[in-house]
Amino acid sequence: MRNGAGVSTTFAALKARNYRYYWLGLVCYVLGHRAEYVTFAWMVWEVTHDPLHLGYLGLAQGVPLVLFQLYGGVLADRMNRLRLLIGTQLGTAVTLIIAFGMALSGNVHVTPLLALAALSSVFRAFDEPSRLSLIPQLIDRARLSNAIALGSIPWQAGRMIGPSVAGILIAAFGGTIGFAMAAVASMVALGLYSRLRLEGHPMAGHGQKMLRQLMEGLSFVGHNFVFAALIGLALFNAVFGLSYVTLLPIFADVYFETGARGFGWLNAAHGCGALRGRSRWRPWATPFAGRGPSCSRAPP
Repeated sequence: MRNGAGVSTTFAALKARNYRYYWLGLVCYVLGHRAEYVTFAWMVWEVTHDPLHLGYLGLAQGVPLVLFQLYGGVLADRMNRLRLLIGTQLGTAVTLIIAFGMALSGNVHVTPLLALAALSSVFRAFDEPSRLSLIPQLIDRARLSNAIALGSIPWQAGRMIGPSVAGILIAAFGGTIGFAMAAVASMVALGLYSRLRLEGHPMAGHGQKMLRQLMEGLSFVGHNFVFAALIGLALFNAVFGLSYVTLLPIFADVYFETGARGFGWLNAAHGCGALRGRSRWRPWATPFAGRGPSCSRAPP
């Protein structure tokens, strides 16, 4: 990869101290998130053996993202993004520690599981906007595109590694170890994020009220075909394309009779397909590189 500053190495962005700590923290965060997702699904299924409660889990994990993520983006523009990221990561870690303690005690009920899953999603709704908007503060403009490209690796690899490892551990030791894995990964990510050192932070609110700033953002997206189409495709895929993930415990346990191990491998297959598709289609995308303005470029 080559950028304007002449940096040609594939992992050039990792040479920057702040981005290196951020990227390692992202690896831990994604592994913990995937392990958490697998464990919550399997524990709800194990406690209830009811497909309807898996639907409730999907609502508990999805509704907070829909309700709060837009406000999370506005908040990320109005306050210190690093503090917001550390705060949400701390909340996620505490939530997973509580889930781990509940599983360790053996006193597991579906209602607390759903409540903890919803609380974790609330923190994630504010975490992801702050995480994405923080990247330009961690790296110089010349290596920004390389940093964004490297940032996609943990998501794809974690989608494959996290669920499969968590599923195998759950099969061997029970759901307690899945929550333990997620909690430890979140705490390690928190420790890495606390080592980031930034000078100042941009404030994009300009004295506007949050609601007005939110409406301006929605208006911009609504009047911009490219952004509206991309967001619409992502929403359609999340609602209709990925909804099957919530039902995977039923297929693993009832139809395939493979239990938690099979559940982990079914989730891993999803990540393997994403990695394979990414590598398969990359040669087709290469001829189109650089033909238009890039959304990942830093503003002048």
